[in-house]
Amino acid sequence: MKLAAVIQPTRQDITKRFSAYCPDIPGCVAHAPTPEKALEALKICVIRHIDSRKELGLDSIKNHSQVQVLEV
Repeated sequence: MKLAAVIQPTRQDITKRFSAYCPDIPGCVAHAPTPEKALEALKICVIRHIDSRKELGLDSIKNHSQVQVLEV
């Protein structure tokens, strides 16, 4: 399954960190010191979310997001 992921820098005090989230799964957010680690943490979060939905007998996640680059 392919889902869109957004990675962005965040600041906590003077330390730069990164957050990653999946627009198709509200509340599924991960934080880490590097973009790569944030993406890996998000992947674990998404897998756990999908597994939980399966255990509860809920529908699977649908990919509704579209990613495009806006040129201005």
